[in-house]
Amino acid sequence: MPGHVYRALYPSEIYEVTVDDAINSIERIFKNNAAPQDIAAIIIEPVQGEGHRAKFAEYIKLGKRCKPRG
Repeated sequence: MPGHVYRALYPSEIYEVTVDDAINSIERIFKNNAAPQDIAAIIIEPVQGEGHRAKFAEYIKLGKRCKPRG
């Protein structure tokens, strides 16, 4: 049976969502909705429809948050 899909915020200047806001939304998912060990993957769309392109530093920051959880 397929698992659940959780959607986190994505950094956006248009919607005033910072990288930290986006990372914190992932933390909220881990805390409130799904245990980190139940997450099989985090999928990032590097180019959003609003024109935002994820920067390498954003991936590094996300990786540092996810790595301790396996």
